[in-house]
Amino acid sequence: MGPGTGGVSPEELLKQIQSERRMLELERRIMQLERDNLNKERLIFNFEQKLARLQSRSPPGPEPPPDPHAYRSHNDYRNSPSSTPYKHQPPFGSMPIMIAIIMEARLIVHTVLRLIFILTIAIMIITGVRLLDILIHIIIRP
Repeated sequence: MGPGTGGVSPEELLKQIQSERRMLELERRIMQLERDNLNKERLIFNFEQKLARLQSRSPPGPEPPPDPHAYRSHNDYRNSPSSTPYKHQPPFGSMPIMIAIIMEARLIVHTVLRLIFILTIAIMIITGVRLLDILIHIIIRP
């Protein structure tokens, strides 16, 4: 028992220092897990915002039919049977198919987001149980 230790033996002082180091390491781990959880929550929030923006967008209205005169020159073969006006074809064939594709994609995105949320909650529960186990082990350990 040296001066300045307040009557505490070096072994007890060493145990106290080791215990404080373990507590600091545990606090560092908890802070890292909290940061990770915040990042996951931020990611989910961003996905939810994007999904809400996609859901709130109204589908574009039908395009106006093209002006048949805009695609002909004035010196065109107007009486020729091959001089038919330009006809617009949608890229996927028809609007109902495009709407069905968009709705299916929306459903897939929604399902993926729900799975990510469920997995995040499960990880948080497992991590919380593990942290509680570590804390109990540290507190009970002599």
